[in-house]
Amino acid sequence: GVADLVNYPSQLTSKEIKTYLSEFSMPKTSLCDRDGTAYTQEYLDSIIAAVNLDAVEETNKVSYALALDNADIKKFPTISRGFASLEELDNDRFQQGRISIAEPVVILHTSLGQDWYFVQTRSNRGWVSADKLIFMEKGSWVNYINSENFIVVTGESIVLDRDPFSTNLSATILSMGTKLPLYADTIAGNTVSGQGIAASYVVKIPTRDKFGHLEFVPLAIPKSCDVSLGYLPYTSANIITQAFKLLGRRYGYQGLYDARDNAKFISDILSAFGIFMPSTIRQQSAIPANDIDLKSLTSDERAKEITTLAPGSLLYTYDCAFIYLGQSDGKPFIIYPATTFYYETNMFTANTVLITGMSVVQRDGIAFADAVVKAKLLGLVKEEITEEKGK
Repeated sequence: GVADLVNYPSQLTSKEIKTYLSEFSMPKTSLCDRDGTAYTQEYLDSIIAAVNLDAVEETNKVSYALALDNADIKKFPTISRGFASLEELDNDRFQQGRISIAEPVVILHTSLGQDWYFVQTRSNRGWVSADKLIFMEKGSWVNYINSENFIVVTGESIVLDRDPFSTNLSATILSMGTKLPLYADTIAGNTVSGQGIAASYVVKIPTRDKFGHLEFVPLAIPKSCDVSLGYLPYTSANIITQAFKLLGRRYGYQGLYDARDNAKFISDILSAFGIFMPSTIRQQSAIPANDIDLKSLTSDERAKEITTLAPGSLLYTYDCAFIYLGQSDGKPFIIYPATTFYYETNMFTANTVLITGMSVVQRDGIAFADAVVKAKLLGLVKEEITEEKGK
């Protein structure tokens, strides 16, 4: 589900920590690295040992941190990737998600080598490399993440200019949904790294100083970048606009290679509106909302119900999610990431975010129009599209 990090328990029991750590099990299938070299059982056992279960105490105090950079969240404390074969390089069996720069986490546990932390994010749990995180005292951490003056990245991603004065922040990549607090006070000299800031937002970025301690530094983000001052208004037009910014982008399981699977596609888009979704389709579908249950309807009843939805509504099958775009020539269309799809018995390779009609067929031979079990509205109003066009 989605965790309230600010009100997260200050300590967890041994049973709670071990339950979280045991959510991930080593795949039964043989695994190889990017070059096709098979991992030995001894190496896989060493990864499991690094989870450090024996260090879990009866009560365990949590800590608070911010991400210093974009980073992978892993199922195990390892930099290695685990592929079933070289034909499945889009599916790392060790991948659990992605974390964005300045994103808050609660630290629950430490690996055997103390080089990985097991963390809780708003929407995920897993291992993050220790060098990607910086500890904070809780009060300061809460003030930072609850800042009322901030920008949020609304583009698929933005790449900032190269900075000769701050090499660790040079060409920083900020992905969709990244939230960054603004400086409340005027920057001395009205410059950042020798550059005037009149046409920029100046955000507060966490870094390590030369002694390894937390330091916040100003970072200028040009106002011409695809960012929003505060969260975007949650309208049909805006959600479809955000979805189209991801059209043609690569598919990647749980954020692998900075890409998106179905669940991350939905969560990245909604994060630009300040809506945080879980990291799996099953959990997203279970989030309480103004839902329409479609699973018990006939094909004709389901098709009719879908035509009443506001464009921008979320549609869920048991293992996929789509954003409904509306109709063209009486046919419903959706946008979503896909690895493959079937049309008229032919299989097509995709591995991208694409638009199709709902007559496209799943692997099991069922059309998406018949596989959809739930429509999730989340407060969207259909008339907003009409209003937008009428401006």
